[in-house]
Amino acid sequence: NGPTLTGALTNSGTLNVTGSTTASGGLTQSSGAFNISGGQTFTIGGSGLDVQGGALNSAGSLVLPAGAIVNVPAGGTLSGNGTVGTVANPITVNNLSGTVAPGASPGILTINGDYAQGASGVLAIDIGGTTAGTQYDQLVVTGNVGLGGTLNTTVINSFVPAAGNTFNVIQAGGTLSGTFATTSFPAGSG
Repeated sequence: NGPTLTGALTNSGTLNVTGSTTASGGLTQSSGAFNISGGQTFTIGGSGLDVQGGALNSAGSLVLPAGAIVNVPAGGTLSGNGTVGTVANPITVNNLSGTVAPGASPGILTINGDYAQGASGVLAIDIGGTTAGTQYDQLVVTGNVGLGGTLNTTVINSFVPAAGNTFNVIQAGGTLSGTFATTSFPAGSG
C-alpha cells in the first residue's frame, strides 16, 4: 500500500498518482489535472470528491465512499481507461455541464453506479473501428443511465464508418432513459 494523505486535499495544479494512495479527508479538484496511472488505486475518504473544474483522468481505479456523488461542472472533464467507484461502494456521476470522455483513444471508462448527463453535458467518443475498447470508446455504467445534452464523436486513425456499422458507446447495467438532445458526427462519416 502507498501513502495516506490526511486532512482535506485541494488540487489546483497537477496531481499524478503513480502508487496506490489514500486521501482520508476527501479531495477537491478545483483546476489543473488529477491523473491516476494504470494499475494504481486512489481511495478517497471523508467528504469524497468535489470536482469544481479541471480534468480527472483515471487510467487506474478511483475508490469513493458508498453513495458519493461526483458532479462534472462546466470546464470539468472526467476521462480515462479505468474505473470510478466500486461494485461494493457504488456512486453517482452527474455530468452537469462538463465533458465525460471514456478511454485513451480508444478505451473503456467504467462507472460503478449511476450516470446522469444534463442538458449541457457532453459525452465525447473517439471512433476508429468497430470493436469497443480497442477501436472505439465506450462508457460502461453498472447502474442506471439518464441521457441528455450532447454526444460528440470524433473519427480517429483514418477510420471510415460503413453503412450498417454500429457502435455501442454506452453499456448500462440498469435502465437507460432519455436521449441526447444533440449528436455531432464528423462530416462524411456516414
